[in-house]
Amino acid sequence: MKLKERFSVEKLKVREEKRNRSGRFNRMGAYILDHLVMVFAENIALLIFWLILLALGQVTAGGDINLNNLPDAYQIPTIVFFILLGISYQVIVPLYILNGQTLGKKLIGLKIVQKNGEDATLLHYLRRMVGIFLEGNPYVSFYGGVMYLLYFQYLGEATSEMISSGMGYLFGLSVLIGFFHKERRSLHDLIGGTKIIFVGTYDLADYNRPISKDIDLSNI
Repeated sequence: MKLKERFSVEKLKVREEKRNRSGRFNRMGAYILDHLVMVFAENIALLIFWLILLALGQVTAGGDINLNNLPDAYQIPTIVFFILLGISYQVIVPLYILNGQTLGKKLIGLKIVQKNGEDATLLHYLRRMVGIFLEGNPYVSFYGGVMYLLYFQYLGEATSEMISSGMGYLFGLSVLIGFFHKERRSLHDLIGGTKIIFVGTYDLADYNRPISKDIDLSNI
């Protein structure tokens, strides 16, 4: 292929369209980063909560700092706080703070938009959040792990395991859908009416602009 053909307007447009679709590994990287951010935030919140209860004499020093070692009266409120923390990260942060991005997506260069490319609204984020909770595998998802704790408190271990298994299957289905979908839309994107696009840290080029007369392309 000649150099001129490789860098033709048509070829550059095709490459731009591919770049605007979030790649499989880009989404995976953003997912891992977001998961780490949420786990870190969860641990910090639990530590602060534990220190407050320690100062109030509700817990004693020593032992592991985890949900199960909190007094029974504080376990459900703590789980609810974690759920609200997750919703805030997936809804409030991209909608009102980072213009369609979570921290993980911002680092990778991805953005949440409507399926038509316009900015997602509160309703889109809330519907998307429903999908995220439905496909929340407790072993690989912050949201699945938190919901498992809630199920365990109210429904017992056996029922919680059954529900979590079902969520695990939904997670696998979502991964497969996102892997093969033309626009890499996972199950929660289909529910939310959203998609993920690549925005990077640069402005998209206008390949229809006139070529500068100062550039000599005669030898290409």
